[in-house]
Amino acid sequence: TITSSQSRLETLLSSTLNETDPLTSTLKQSESKLRDIHTELKQAYPGSKHELDLEFTGCLQATRIAAGKFDSLRADIRSAVDSLIASGDNIQTLTQDARHATQMARREQYLDQLTTRMQSKVDSLSNDLATLDDHLESIGTIVARESKQSKPSSSIHAPGPNNPGPEPVPQSDQPPRLRTFVNSLLGVNLPAMLRPITAEPESAVSSPDPSLADLFREASTNHRPVIQVVRNLSNQLQILQQRRNIVI
Repeated sequence: TITSSQSRLETLLSSTLNETDPLTSTLKQSESKLRDIHTELKQAYPGSKHELDLEFTGCLQATRIAAGKFDSLRADIRSAVDSLIASGDNIQTLTQDARHATQMARREQYLDQLTTRMQSKVDSLSNDLATLDDHLESIGTIVARESKQSKPSSSIHAPGPNNPGPEPVPQSDQPPRLRTFVNSLLGVNLPAMLRPITAEPESAVSSPDPSLADLFREASTNHRPVIQVVRNLSNQLQILQQRRNIVI
């Protein structure tokens, strides 16, 4: 039982380490992208500057904290894998000799503590990623609200008592680049940590100038691969712990 438990844990942590290798700078990139879109949004909606500043302050703080915890988790996983590999042969020897029952009990306790410690670090990281998503959703709500409250201006040509003049011609107070962003944003649901991760619809951007919309989408979804890996590791650690509890 101890041998199989150690083998499963080693396999899980090794595969997770490989999956996270391409993601080492993902959260740091997210922070940079979010700073860029923060500047764009404040220019687009100066009336909501303070609200946006508040949400982005929390958003960027959560991103920085998550990045630090992600690096710490990877370092712990690497150290654990090295320890499990080094002790693999020794475990085989201990299981063949009943006189080493005390050492086996210590090894079993170590595996329990290691699994619990990893689960705790993963849960903590998950909470920060969820906080990040909460702020992103709030930002999306602000932008959607501001876009609806924006009223068109009009042009009146010499109206008189008996001649009201031609119908006013609506003039959008949003530049084309911003209209592209708003139109695309209204069709996008920002990610939440506990929701299924799905691909964004291709129809979300239909304008020939989608640069601002793409910037926001990339900034708000850049961390999704990290969420996926962390969520999978959390689920698998829980399964391993449940198996051990059933055996015990």
